[in-house]
Parts: sequence; C-alpha cells; structure tokens
Amino acid sequence: MGKGEYFSIILTKYGEIYVKYLDLSIGSETYTKIDNIPPITKVITLSTNIILLDINGKVHLTHHYIVQQQGWKRFYISFLPIELPYKVIDVVSSSHHTLFLCENGTVYGCGDNSEGQLG
Repeated sequence: MGKGEYFSIILTKYGEIYVKYLDLSIGSETYTKIDNIPPITKVITLSTNIILLDINGKVHLTHHYIVQQQGWKRFYISFLPIELPYKVIDVVSSSHHTLFLCENGTVYGCGDNSEGQLG
C-alpha cells in the first residue's frame, strides 16, 4: 500500500492494483481497479506519481491530471509503460530520481537533470 498527494494505492497478493483517488469537489474517495496492466510485483509511490513493476519486468508510470469544470474538480490517473531494452528486476526512487536495475546488470536512471545529475 502507498499514498500520494491525491491518491492511495493497494497491491493485492494476486498482483492486482486498486487506486483510491480524491474527488476534489466533494471530498469523497473512489476505489478503482486498474485492469489494463499485467500483475504487479512492486509499487513505489511518490508525492504525485506511482511507479509499478509488473511480472514481465516492465515498468509503468502514472499519467494523471485534474479536470476542473463549473465548480468541481476531479483527479484522473492512468498508467503508461516505459520502454527499456532489458527486463527490469528492481526499481528504486527518491523525490527527484528513479533507477531501474535490469536483469543483465544495466542500470538506467531518469529524473531531475537540471544540474547534470544524470550525467
């Protein structure tokens, strides 16, 4: 289980993902099962993002947005796959960077590069 600014997420023992997001207009919460991705083995939550690692070694990152219309706001979330050339076996993240360890030992990184931190 993890929590971000607008959501919380639950990983079941079967690799299913349920996201609870905040409806900003009335303060209620809704659980939604995410069906369009393979079973998940690892979840990392950050303030406004979620990183998922699935059983096939693929990484999925959140795409989220807030819709505001005529006095109401709603938070929406979906997951986008990240293409890496090798199967990912582990993921670690901080507030500004994420590292992906692949099965062949290669490490890929992404995140804030405003001062050349990523090389």
